[in-house]
Amino acid sequence: MVFVEVRTRRGAAGLAAESVNPAKLRRMWESALGYCEQRAIDLERVRIDVVAIDLDSRGAARSVEHF
Repeated sequence: MVFVEVRTRRGAAGLAAESVNPAKLRRMWESALGYCEQRAIDLERVRIDVVAIDLDSRGAARSVEHF
C-alpha cells in the first residue's frame, strides 16, 4: 500500500519539497495509520511517498522529484 503526497510550486519562493515539514509528515503518517487500522492492512506493507513538482511561471515542469 502506497500513500502519495504530491506537492507543487509554481514560480513561488522555495521548492515544492521544502513544503513537506515534520508536522506535515506526522499528519500523513497518522492518516495512513488510521486508514490501515480501519481496514486491517499490515503496516509492514505500507509506505508514504512524496512527489515534488516545481513549475516555472508558464506552468512547465522545471523538476520532478520522487521521495
